[in-house]
Amino acid sequence: MANSLDDVTREIPLVVKYETSRIWGDVRDALNVNKSGAAIAVALVEAHNLGKAVSYSRSRAYYDNRRCHPLLTYRRTISGVDGLDAGGYIDHFKQSPGARGKQSSMMANPSLVAEMRRILALHPELPLELPRSCISLRAADGSPLSLPDNRETHRMNRKVASINEGLVSVDVREPRGSRLGTPVTRIFNHDLSRGGRLYGHGVSWQNVTKDLRKRLTIDGQTLVELDYSTLHPALLYAEAGAPLPADCYRLKGWGRQLVKRAFLVLINARNVHASRLNIAHCDEMGMLGLDHQEALAKASRLIAEIKEAHRPIARAFHSDAGARLMRLDSDMAQHVLLSLHKKGIIALPVHDSFLVPVAHRLELETAMLEAAYRFGLRDIRIGEVVG
Repeated sequence: MANSLDDVTREIPLVVKYETSRIWGDVRDALNVNKSGAAIAVALVEAHNLGKAVSYSRSRAYYDNRRCHPLLTYRRTISGVDGLDAGGYIDHFKQSPGARGKQSSMMANPSLVAEMRRILALHPELPLELPRSCISLRAADGSPLSLPDNRETHRMNRKVASINEGLVSVDVREPRGSRLGTPVTRIFNHDLSRGGRLYGHGVSWQNVTKDLRKRLTIDGQTLVELDYSTLHPALLYAEAGAPLPADCYRLKGWGRQLVKRAFLVLINARNVHASRLNIAHCDEMGMLGLDHQEALAKASRLIAEIKEAHRPIARAFHSDAGARLMRLDSDMAQHVLLSLHKKGIIALPVHDSFLVPVAHRLELETAMLEAAYRFGLRDIRIGEVVG
C-alpha cells in the first residue's frame, strides 16, 4: 500500500453508524441512559467484537453542533458516555478537557455486551444510517472545520453519496458473522488539497488486518484485494517525468521493510530532523537492537542513500508531500469505485487497495489501470494483497 504508516486502527472514532430509534426504549429501561447513550452503546459493542476501544473528545471546542450528528453534540455525547460510566458499563480512559495529543476512549465491559446483545437479538438488524454530509474538513486535532460551499464540494458530495448508496446495499461480514459494512466519508486535512481519503464510519473492513480482510464476504461471496504497488513513489516519479524504478524500496545493504518505512517517513515529514528521529525510533529500526545514538546515525545514512537512489524525486523528501499525494490517491480511489458502481459492482476501499468478489477481479484490475492512466501513471503495477 502507498502508506504503511496507516496502521490498522486501534481505536474507533465514535460515530452513529446505525439508525437506533427502534431500540431507544429497551436500552433506556435496561441501562438507564438517553438516546445518545443507546447509540454509543451500539458503537461500543460493535468495537468490542473486534477487541477495540472507541475514542471521543471531552473538549467542547471539538464539537460544532451545526455539523455534528444530532445524537453526538457535545452535551449529548458527554451525558451519554457519563451515563454508561456511572452504570458501570464501560472501562473509561478519560482525558482532561483540552488535553493535547490524545482523546478519551472507552471499551464495553462484559455487562454492557451481555445487555446489548440481548436487546439487539430482539430486533431485526439495525439499518445503516447515511451521513448527512459525505465530505469533511478537519483540523490537526480532528475537530471539524467549515467546508467551502461551492460547486467543487457539491460535486464531490454527490459522488461520495453515490458510492455510499452502493456500500449500504451490500452485506459485508467477517468469518464470525459480525457486520463490517458501512458508508464512508472523504476526510480532508486543513484544506481540500490535503488528504481526502475515504474512511468508513465506525467499525468497518478498514479496521481489520490484511489477513482477516482476505476472509471477509460481500453478500456471501469470497473476496480478492488488489492494490497499487508503491503508489506514492509512482506519483512523484510521474510528476518528475522520470521512469519508475523496478522496486522503490530495494536498497543494497538494507532490509526492504526498513527502507519502505523510511521512504514513507521522508515523504510525510516536514523537515529532515523529524525524518531522522522518526526513522531512528520506528519498529523496523528497533529490531536491529541499536542504542539511541547508533539508531540516529544509521537513520542519517539511510536517508542519504535513499536520496541518492531517488535523485529525480529527492526534492519531495521531508517536504510534507504525503497529504498532497493522499489527495491524488483518493481521487483515484473515487474514480475506481464510481467506475465499478456503474457496472453494478460494489468495491470496498482501503485507501489504495480495493476488495471485490473474486468473480469481479478482472473488472477491478481494469478500473484501477484506467484510473492510473487517467492520473498520468504508465508504469504502475497492480498486485494481490497477501496477509
